[in-house]
Amino acid sequence: MRRVFTSTAIFFTLCILGTLVGAVFSMLCMDLTQLVIGTRFSLFRFEFFLKGVYLSFPLVSIMALLMIILYQIRHPQHSVPSVAVFIALNLLLWAMLMPLVLGLSLRTDIRPPAAAPSASSGFFRNEDGLVYYWEVFSHNGKGEGLYIDLYGVHGEPGQVYPLHQVDKPEQKTPSPFADTLVQKSIDMPKCVSIPLTAYLSLLYYARDCLSRGYLQWLGFASLGLAFMSLYGLGWLSSWRLLNAFVVMVVSVCIALVNYALYAGLLLPGVSRFWQLGLGAFGKHVPFTACVNVLIALCMLGIGLANSFLRREKARGAD
Repeated sequence: MRRVFTSTAIFFTLCILGTLVGAVFSMLCMDLTQLVIGTRFSLFRFEFFLKGVYLSFPLVSIMALLMIILYQIRHPQHSVPSVAVFIALNLLLWAMLMPLVLGLSLRTDIRPPAAAPSASSGFFRNEDGLVYYWEVFSHNGKGEGLYIDLYGVHGEPGQVYPLHQVDKPEQKTPSPFADTLVQKSIDMPKCVSIPLTAYLSLLYYARDCLSRGYLQWLGFASLGLAFMSLYGLGWLSSWRLLNAFVVMVVSVCIALVNYALYAGLLLPGVSRFWQLGLGAFGKHVPFTACVNVLIALCMLGIGLANSFLRREKARGAD
């Protein structure tokens, strides 16, 4: 019973704390996208915090279940209650908690808010080969300052031109950043932005499936079945570090396979045939669900075969 209590405590503690940390981090990131250098910075916005909760909870809850597997690998104790509570937590997440959070998120736009490009005085800004320095802006939105023509766009390269009562230039900043200086300072590297984009795409697919009905959500929730079957890979070898590494690598592969299937990057022809060639069955049962079920069966078979071989080996040693 102690192991059952520990697994349950790990799950709910990680879900609550991880979601709060993720929500605060997401809120700060959204705040920064609205920041214009030289203006006041609003630290806490409940709207952004709530979006952060919706963005963070799905990832945090799945990682909490993976942490239970890693905990079981670190403290091996094969018992029916341990397996039963792990299955119960998976069912709780995918049948109740995840639909509840995603259903609430459907009432709002969870995408980062778009910001109108803006500029403030007292800073040099590089825009398309012209370096602007705004000294002051008047009440009518017109500014005074100077600009440096670096590449000779309007004359000799390096020439300095005064600005008097002219409109601020439109900054060609990609949404949602309001200030190019902020964007250049905190723009994420590819190793972070690419996985984040894939996760957000899966999250949007999940919301779309939930909005289209119960059967479509069950199809997406088959991802949870694939993740749950990772439990069978926890004891492939006597080296626990290797087992943990295998579980983490396979979990990432499962997420990538699902992302590629939903995005049409993997087996697009098979997926199209599934939807159009199998009639009502292919319409209501997503191809991705069958792939996840197949993955789960394979890993379950690997786990059962490994358990059988270990028992046989133990009998032979006796």
